[in-house]
Amino acid sequence: MNIVIAGKNNIAVYVTEWILDNIKDISIYAIFNKNDSGTDHGQRSFKKFCYEKKIKEISLDDSYLMKDSIFLSLEFDRIVNPMLFSHDKIFNIHFSSLPKYKGMFTSAWPILNNESHSGVTLHKIDHGIDTGPIIAQRNFELDGDETAKSLYLKYIKFGTELVIANIEGLLDDSYTCSPQSSDHSSYYSKSSINYENIKIDLNKTAFEIIKQINAFTFRDFQLPLVHGVCIYGGGILKQKSTAKPGVLVENEKQKIKIATIDYDVELYKDNFYDVLEACKFCTAGELKKMICIDRILFEKNEKGWSPIIVAAYNGNVDLVKWLVEVGADINDRNNNGTTVIMYYKDYMSRSRDFSRLKEIINLGVDLSLKDYAGKTVFDYINNSSDSLLIDAFEGFRK
Repeated sequence: MNIVIAGKNNIAVYVTEWILDNIKDISIYAIFNKNDSGTDHGQRSFKKFCYEKKIKEISLDDSYLMKDSIFLSLEFDRIVNPMLFSHDKIFNIHFSSLPKYKGMFTSAWPILNNESHSGVTLHKIDHGIDTGPIIAQRNFELDGDETAKSLYLKYIKFGTELVIANIEGLLDDSYTCSPQSSDHSSYYSKSSINYENIKIDLNKTAFEIIKQINAFTFRDFQLPLVHGVCIYGGGILKQKSTAKPGVLVENEKQKIKIATIDYDVELYKDNFYDVLEACKFCTAGELKKMICIDRILFEKNEKGWSPIIVAAYNGNVDLVKWLVEVGADINDRNNNGTTVIMYYKDYMSRSRDFSRLKEIINLGVDLSLKDYAGKTVFDYINNSSDSLLIDAFEGFRK
């Protein structure tokens, strides 16, 4: 049996990795998206992963001719023609609860439309756009301050889980599917949002403006711009607007206030890189004064560095502990899969201060985690020839 995986990013990597580890007697082939540079960024490169695992690349035309196989689209960037395949095992994961939100920009439209839920759908590919019969679906709630990026990360997480839960059924043809209903069906085309020229419509209610801000917040690609200020989040104030909608009422150090159709809103100036810099040495109290919205604490820069990673690399243990308390992941990773404990290991190696290692580990560190080079923190410690560092970790080996 052959499986062709066409797509990109973490979902394609994690599904392929699971198949390699769990399914025998299967040959895997890959088709890469055109914009896959072979370098890990915010998401892992499927091309890089496949080259490292020696998975053969084929063309879409090759996949049409391949027999005894299935075709699995995981964020693939091209429309496939089901009539050209030599089989009918053609599947796709779509980031929405079909039949709602067929088409494009499913990380923005549910937020703009104030949906309470979204989901991921595994379906067969037919001639339409995301119209094929549904095999499995997973729905989830949207947070009140859901952003395009946080929603996309949920799609990746739940989409990966949904495919893995159903992959064996796809391979042995034991799955069932049902046609999509026409009720509540919706579709958004590529032209429905122009990401080259995003403009926040300020002639709206306060609620609608905040939803726009959140729907276009995806640091990897763009942040909203209002009155020439880069915005990260906002809140609705109690006072009703007296100025004309869109007028800049106040311009403070950390935020601006604008009038709307009904209530004034405050929009927070993005200061993420200042927050990252502060995490090297600041206290939790000092950091609190810098942030207008907690979720900025879980953002990452272009290398995948988050506040908790910066704090750990600089030995700021008290701040690491506070960040965990407010929801940061003690096993967070950068773009290379380097974990928080690996960064703290670097700090200990430089500082020769081993006194607080137990405090960090007791926060829930998973010492078995491997980075994308396949190494654990113990692998790096053993290769360091640093006897004090090796001794410090000795009591935590299993």
